[in-house]
Amino acid sequence: MSATTTGGVAASTASDGVIYTGFGTDSGATATAASDSANAAARLIVNFGELYGLAVVAAGIFAGFTIML
Repeated sequence: MSATTTGGVAASTASDGVIYTGFGTDSGATATAASDSANAAARLIVNFGELYGLAVVAAGIFAGFTIML
């Protein structure tokens, strides 16, 4: 087998050369007030889902240790 290299570019970059990852607003993307108010309910549902998922995982780990005892 021979090793191959490929020359690729970033998937998306801002005009100042910062790579946009999609996380947060520090990478050149700015949030607008309209999108903040329109997506408030969606963010609330997503945050609740994250907390619920974390609680399910924590309860599963606790139950697993309880069964092992």
